Amino acid sequence: MHGGWAHLLFNMYALVVFGSAIEKKLASNQYIFLYFFSAFGAFLLHMAVIWFQLSDVPTDIIAQIQNEGAELIANGRNYIDSYLADINLKINGAIVGASGAIMGILAAFAYFFPNTELSLIFLPIPIKAKYFIPVYMGIELFLGVKNFQWDNIAHFAHIGGAIFGFIAISMFFKKE
Repeated sequence: MHGGWAHLLFNMYALVVFGSAIEKKLASNQYIFLYFFSAFGAFLLHMAVIWFQLSDVPTDIIAQIQNEGAELIANGRNYIDSYLADINLKINGAIVGASGAIMGILAAFAYFFPNTELSLIFLPIPIKAKYFIPVYMGIELFLGVKNFQWDNIAHFAHIGGAIFGFIAISMFFKKE
């Protein structure tokens, strides 16, 4: 339901680690605004990318998938044809997750604590937050554009959350 248990656990870990630092920096209503504004931005960019990806799909294919695709997914199945399966997931796939909001929190962390060194589990070399977040968003962009079949993560939602998080922080909250 959320890109797997590992994805959900990483989101919750990031929320605890980075969110607690941001929550201490902002008032409660500002933190809540940042979180939901980032989630909204994630949704907007994700849906815009899906709309763009489906813009050249023939209307008869769209109608076919709208008529029968949701039932296939509800029953844990999909089309055998990979083209139809991909379109079906874009039209009828679930949009569940806090990832975009978490990315907004990460963007805020890089804004408020740019020189904080982060040591990542999979990359044991300390890297400053101001470099990590742009590199991470570059990786998200690469994975989103490549659209690997094995990858069921909404990378553009991550990017949208980070962009909207940065917008919220830079427009409404000042560095001390």
